[in-house]
Amino acid sequence: MGGRKEKNVGRLEVMKTLPLELLVEIVSHLDPNDLLALSTVNKQYRSLLTAAGSHKVWENSRKRLGMDDASGGDLKDWQYAQLVYGRTCQDCGARKLQHADF
Repeated sequence: MGGRKEKNVGRLEVMKTLPLELLVEIVSHLDPNDLLALSTVNKQYRSLLTAAGSHKVWENSRKRLGMDDASGGDLKDWQYAQLVYGRTCQDCGARKLQHADF
């Protein structure tokens, strides 16, 4: 059973060698939930996806799903995605939440 995990190790290593412009083009086709998950992979992806320059990636992703614009408040698009899809309470820090009470 452990063979399957070993088989997949390193399959995405090529992502580390891609030019930044190509990586941005690829991730621009992801949904906000997937972008949020990718931002937790490592510090490089977190920095890339939370930088001010990533606004268009998040905005286009949000628009494709018909999500409302979050720019009227204090939230950045990635923070909005974290609020909608995240499993951590932004008030108290509790993890693995099942129900969001807005």
